[in-house]
Amino acid sequence: MKKLNALFIILLMPMFALAQTGEVRGLVKDEVETLPGVNVVQKGTINGVMSDFDGNFVLPNIPAGKHTIVISYIGYDSKEIEVDITAGGSTDIGEVLMESASEQLGEMTVRGSFLPSTQKALSIKKNSIGIMEVMASDAIGNLSSV
Repeated sequence: MKKLNALFIILLMPMFALAQTGEVRGLVKDEVETLPGVNVVQKGTINGVMSDFDGNFVLPNIPAGKHTIVISYIGYDSKEIEVDITAGGSTDIGEVLMESASEQLGEMTVRGSFLPSTQKALSIKKNSIGIMEVMASDAIGNLSSV
C-alpha cells in the first residue's frame, strides 16, 4: 500500500508544478496588419513561442510573479513588456503594436571572382562564332563518373 501511495504522489507532482505557473496571451500587429511568426520570449530563459498566422500567441509555463516578455520581429524594434503572472491564470496583454526599425543599412560592397580557368572558359564561349559549350578543367574534375 505504501508503494501505491508513493507512486500516486510522484504522478501528481507535475500537476502541482504546473498549477504554480501561468501564461501570457496577446496579439502582435503593426500599423497595417497582424504579424505572423513574431518571436515572444520570457526574458532570461529559453521559454518562447512564435505568433500564429493571425498574429496571436500564447506563452505558457511562466512561474507566478513579475516577469519581462520580449517581443521581436525582423525589421521592427523589439519590445519589452512587464507582466504579473498569477498561478494557474492567463494574463492577456492585448494588442502589441510593433514599430518599424529606424536604422538603415550602410553601403555594402560585394566582390566576386572566378578561377582563371573558369574565366577563360566563359571568355571562349562568349567570343565563339558557333554554338558551343565550354567547361573549365576544374569543372571537368568535379563531374561524377558513371
